[in-house]
Amino acid sequence: MQKIQIIHLALTEQRCDMGRQPFQDLDLLLSLRNALVHSRPEQLYVVEALTPEGIPTHRQKKLTRLVERLVGRGIVAAPPESVLTSQLAVLHHPRVGACDVTPNPDPIVMSVW
Repeated sequence: MQKIQIIHLALTEQRCDMGRQPFQDLDLLLSLRNALVHSRPEQLYVVEALTPEGIPTHRQKKLTRLVERLVGRGIVAAPPESVLTSQLAVLHHPRVGACDVTPNPDPIVMSVW
């Protein structure tokens, strides 16, 4: 992002506000890219849960920051609490690869959920 800030300053003679659009979307895009290209084994923090049918299972204690951002932008729906879902599973959703980072009023739930 520092390179983007320098280029923006050189071209416009103004500092860019990284907390505003389109820089927020650029940051999300770079975070997605880094998560996919530099993926590492993921530590899943789980708690016990019950499926809708009452079957004991586990679920992720908290979504990762990147998944929270994708859900917040309406790119994907939040995984159900009754399903243990890794960040990598969410990143491989077709909507993530095809996202144009514009808000979607009807996020599609992953077919495996």
